[in-house]
Amino acid sequence: MPQLSQFKAEFFKALAHPLRIRILDELRRGEVGVNELCLRLDVEQSTLSQQLAILRNRSIVVGRKDGQSVFYSVRDPEILGSAPCKRGPGCGAFQTSLQSAAGF
Repeated sequence: MPQLSQFKAEFFKALAHPLRIRILDELRRGEVGVNELCLRLDVEQSTLSQQLAILRNRSIVVGRKDGQSVFYSVRDPEILGSAPCKRGPGCGAFQTSLQSAAGF
């Protein structure tokens, strides 16, 4: 069980940055090129690359190179659907907080 706890801790650390959350929100819709992602998120490519590297190192996203372009996608879309909880205690309160923060 300690290995599972360590995995979860590392996963949530990878999500603990507003830009990484925004990146995943864009990628949950499908594969996106780095240049397009920069435009959508209004960030510099160097900043985006640093955050993508963290997500890639945690195996949350994968990159695919096509010529000079690099395209990213979420490795396992199911993982985003279950984060941060899966119908456990407190999940409803968390979802309500998320919806409030997002203005829903």
